[in-house]
Amino acid sequence: MKQSTHQMGLTEDYLVLIDTAFKISLKEILPTLPNKRYDPIEKFLGNLLDHPQLKDNTVYIIDRRELLTGKKSVQAKKVTIPREAAHFLVDYRNPDDQITLHLAHVCAWDAAEWLTKFDDAGPVDGSGTSPLYGAIAGPMDISKLGCHVINGKTGKFIRENQDILMDKDYTWGAAIYAYRERPFPDRLEDIYWSCLGCWADLKTPHIEHLYNHYPYREVGLEELDEITTQGKPSTLFRLHIAPLDQVAEDENRLSIADGYQFPEGHWVVSPQFIPRLGTEGSTDGYILCVAG
Repeated sequence: MKQSTHQMGLTEDYLVLIDTAFKISLKEILPTLPNKRYDPIEKFLGNLLDHPQLKDNTVYIIDRRELLTGKKSVQAKKVTIPREAAHFLVDYRNPDDQITLHLAHVCAWDAAEWLTKFDDAGPVDGSGTSPLYGAIAGPMDISKLGCHVINGKTGKFIRENQDILMDKDYTWGAAIYAYRERPFPDRLEDIYWSCLGCWADLKTPHIEHLYNHYPYREVGLEELDEITTQGKPSTLFRLHIAPLDQVAEDENRLSIADGYQFPEGHWVVSPQFIPRLGTEGSTDGYILCVAG
């Protein structure tokens, strides 16, 4: 693992590990020096030791049954999925050894980067600091949602064209998900994603430098500047995933069934699904969010 194992996925037959887009760099362990005369040195070292996150996901698939054999080691299937991801989910059932992965592709959006004392982060308060210090830096491209079906035995993709969805009004900074966990679904039909949005206050020179040459760029840099200046709000939307056997090979399984854009000035995270009493459906309930 070159970055971090932020999550693990568990299906009925397989364990899924992904080298997720939460990098760890030497910059993060540098001490913060109180004396301002050292600021130029501290800033130089931070830029020198920092690096962008990996552009692709390395996925490792392990057969759970091999873990019960008493072997000292087991072999994993290694799969590469283009475009980095931080959070993901898996369908529990894997019929015919098919593993379905649901990924939030945080394209050129780096959760390991946040606003520091060297960034222009808006007005300062009486203590001389900005209220935005410590906030996650904004995205340098639009995020995407992906659904990838892989054969657990061979590591090969089931569908030639992987299902990818983006929406210029909704998918900026794809962050945290929610879904109905009880009763536990065999297959995920609806996932509620929260996206943090895109704001000029969170677009820093350092994050621009790291991702100016992002290889999978969807939104050009000039257009990105315009979008960031205008601002994109935090959103919450329901991603619907159609059954694999009900879509054609060239048809996208993913669609935004409904969604909500929060008022300007709101930053929304951590959605939770609260089921309605006496129901079982994936949409029968309420979504509770934390807003700041």
